[in-house]
Amino acid sequence: MSKFSLFKFTVFTPILTLIFGWPIAENSPGFILYGIFALIASIALGYFLYLFLTNSEELNFLCSKRSKNFINRSLKIGLGLFLLVTITFGQRFDYKSYVLQWDLISRGLDPWGLDFIAESSRNAYGPIHNLFHIFNSISPILPKVIFVLFLIYSIYLITFGELKFKEDIEKLNKKSLFILTLFSPMVVITGANYGVNDCFVTSLMIFSIYFQYSKNLKRKSLFSGIFIALAGMTKIYPFIFGLAFIIRKRRIDWEYFISLVSSTLAIAYFSFLTWGPSSFTPFFFNSGRTGGGISFMNYINQYFYNFDINNFNTLLLVIIAILNLIIIYFYRLDLLPSSIFMLASTLSVYKLGYSHFFLLFICIIPLLTRYLHSNKYKLSNETIKSMVLWISFLNFYQILYNCSGGMWNGDARYFREQIVPLVFLILTFNIFRKFITIINSKNYYLSSID
Repeated sequence: MSKFSLFKFTVFTPILTLIFGWPIAENSPGFILYGIFALIASIALGYFLYLFLTNSEELNFLCSKRSKNFINRSLKIGLGLFLLVTITFGQRFDYKSYVLQWDLISRGLDPWGLDFIAESSRNAYGPIHNLFHIFNSISPILPKVIFVLFLIYSIYLITFGELKFKEDIEKLNKKSLFILTLFSPMVVITGANYGVNDCFVTSLMIFSIYFQYSKNLKRKSLFSGIFIALAGMTKIYPFIFGLAFIIRKRRIDWEYFISLVSSTLAIAYFSFLTWGPSSFTPFFFNSGRTGGGISFMNYINQYFYNFDINNFNTLLLVIIAILNLIIIYFYRLDLLPSSIFMLASTLSVYKLGYSHFFLLFICIIPLLTRYLHSNKYKLSNETIKSMVLWISFLNFYQILYNCSGGMWNGDARYFREQIVPLVFLILTFNIFRKFITIINSKNYYLSSID
């Protein structure tokens, strides 16, 4: 197979994933066949991501007239299909609960109270999530479309926006990278298919970090703080991501800190005026949830029946976050690697391991690629391979999850609960080991040296 044919297959993979997702096969041989497809698709995507991250000369095939025409057509048609799937696939996954929540809010009921419990599952989201009931009252699909549009624009911004890097990738490669990122199975399934609010949260986190590297924008820290506050008051984990913004070059960024704290308090205040003390429910609710998904903590709990490790999960997250801040301070880590590492390390030990929590790591690839292409950032091939393998595994899992109907029964359930968490832990440990080796070397490739 030629590189061009493999590139086309990679672009079309999300479409095949959505088609294959209609029949449910959670036992052999259907599950095995879906597993093979997921493996091939994830390897193909990982291959091209590796070429982009290493600025490989093998990307020269994109310069051919045939490739250029395909890229331009795919960009136009793909965006249309992305929005078409978003609208026509309707309410799926967690989005069904969102609609119930917004309906209750429109009726004047407490979005976190007992009134809500009687009609659906518990609301684990912050007050910003509740505001989408305004759009839901117009059309139940409108909030999903807004989530997706925010995500598309954020990926577009970090792909084509002007950044302060000394060197940059070519325009055609930017288009190709945009296509591979936006049309990756992880993004298509999580965004266009499921329409989870993590799309909105991810876009806000991307905005916050894009502003820091923007070439022309002023008051970068001010805007970053506002967007992290908006994201964190939708779902809590962006606050962890935002911790890395506080320390810059062994100094506290007071503008960012004040912006973050004041914006968060303002949102919390208006939420309290609207819904009362139940506004604080999401924070306590999430800390009290049991393990689930591909979390390694959930995996461990299956073997320690008399010892619930989830009780110590909050303490573990705090310790990991503090260790990250120490590393950021001591090694003067730059914002992009420190924020990615902060979120990746904490999510990896969090008791809930749902794949859509990791959406940011797929969507931020264009910024990471441009970052590594600037003349002062050089990572070894082994390190980039570790990153690509980690990202590819997330895509592999998302493809298999969708194609096998959620992996709830039979062989699929065993694979999801026993195999996936263990493999993901190994890959995560490997990438963390590479990261620590880099920052502990004499050459601080990821330090704020400018």
